Amino acid sequence: MVCTYTHTHTHTHTHTHTHTHTHTYIHTRTYTHAVSANDDEFRLLQDLFERRDGGYNPRIRPVENINSIIPVGFELALIQLINLDERNQIMKTNVWLRLYWCDYQLKWLKSEYANSSVVRIQPDRVWTPDVVLYNNADGRFEVSFKANVLVNHNGWIMWIPCTIYKSSCSIDVTYFPFDEQICEMNFASWTYDSNEVKLHWYLETKGNETVPIEVYSDIDLSDYEKSGSWDLVEIPGQILEKDNKTVINYKIKLRQKTVMSVSILLALVVFLQVLVTNLLPPSSTSFPLFAKYLLFAVLLDVCVVFNTILSLNWHFKTPRTHRMPKWVRLLFVDFLPKILFINKFESPDTDSSSTKQQQQQEQQISQNVCSKIFCGICKKPTDTPIASPETSRRAALKPQVFDFTDLHSPNCALRKRLAKRKQLTKSKSEDRKDDAVIKLEPEINKAVEAVRFISAHLKNEDDYEEVVDDWHYVAHVIDRLLLYVYLVVTIAATLAILLNAPNIYESINQDDLKAEYKKRHVRLITETNDYIYLCPWG
Repeated sequence: MVCTYTHTHTHTHTHTHTHTHTHTYIHTRTYTHAVSANDDEFRLLQDLFERRDGGYNPRIRPVENINSIIPVGFELALIQLINLDERNQIMKTNVWLRLYWCDYQLKWLKSEYANSSVVRIQPDRVWTPDVVLYNNADGRFEVSFKANVLVNHNGWIMWIPCTIYKSSCSIDVTYFPFDEQICEMNFASWTYDSNEVKLHWYLETKGNETVPIEVYSDIDLSDYEKSGSWDLVEIPGQILEKDNKTVINYKIKLRQKTVMSVSILLALVVFLQVLVTNLLPPSSTSFPLFAKYLLFAVLLDVCVVFNTILSLNWHFKTPRTHRMPKWVRLLFVDFLPKILFINKFESPDTDSSSTKQQQQQEQQISQNVCSKIFCGICKKPTDTPIASPETSRRAALKPQVFDFTDLHSPNCALRKRLAKRKQLTKSKSEDRKDDAVIKLEPEINKAVEAVRFISAHLKNEDDYEEVVDDWHYVAHVIDRLLLYVYLVVTIAATLAILLNAPNIYESINQDDLKAEYKKRHVRLITETNDYIYLCPWG
């Protein structure tokens, strides 16, 4: 009646913005018409709440016998999973509560009130069961929107309030970010025990009111909107007796979507500290899977730094400070390079034709110098192939390559210069042709000694560089070996840790789940007797 009047008045008021003079007339006429049309309903409400002996008291439990129990049918419809705050361990949901019970005081004969079978009444005017969410996390136990109560002529009452709940949820971060959570929702009466108000599953009837067809125990997903971050896995419900109260318990099993998990995993690599602080709960009973991976990564980094220092230490060793042990040479120079497919360092132009020509030219120039200046005291080059420019230089300047027997030749320019000097100084000397090596003047001896010194110095330098190259080669082998070791260890450990999550391979189609739970939501009457569908007086 009230709704009808308000609607009519609003319409009339809008219409009279341009017809001001007819405002009073239209208002009065509409009101009279509304009262006339709803006279039976108005009289019905007066009979139910005012003319009854003592009136109707919404604070009194509607039972004829004080020891009687009021059975209340209960059903929960999940509309949306708004958020699961893992850090604060709170699940936020949008739900509809469906409560059904009988009130013997709110009965009437339809024939006396123009066959009116249902009236809608504000919930504060009738007795309602104080069913609340026990594991509420924000302290708001009342529903957000108190819808009207539907009262049937036989005393059967239906109340469907809608609300947004924040329920506490124990978070298990073992497989984070590939985690799976089970959040409970516990509903019970706040002030009545099970001897006064007892919760049952609601049983819907089809057609004949005396023949029950379906009983609902799981959460209704008919109007559920899929979540972008979480998949529903299971939503079973059960009735428990706890602390002399009837408790409706729902265990909502959620699984984080795989795409969301991978996104979090990649984001953690970049914003590790911030996201871990914001996502993970401050404390937990289990060790997160991702924390295991981070611990492994930290330990691996420590080992990498240690092995890097080891490789650099071996790389910068010299013959002056260290002597290479035989086992090091056998292991890292002879054995491991074959397994790791590492070639020993060589000059890139060792086998090229240009290098051979250059070596031949250098040998020819050396022989010309020796023949013209030192009367061919250098030995002729052999046909033995030279491995590298370093060995060529070292071989060309060895002391044994000098042969002083050619100095006895009368065509030797050096001998002629010496003879001329002897004539100018009128010095006499005897030639010792039978000696293998002539006795040279001090200048020649100094030159030969200088050549020998240079040869020895170059030889020592080449030997030094050869040993240094060996240490570099050993460090290179160690570095390559550790590369393979860390590559295998990293891949194996990553797969072992991250793939340990049991649900990483699974995906859940929410449409199929809704269809399945629509079937599971309906239980046959033979499976349970814990239901309510009619008032005891029919």
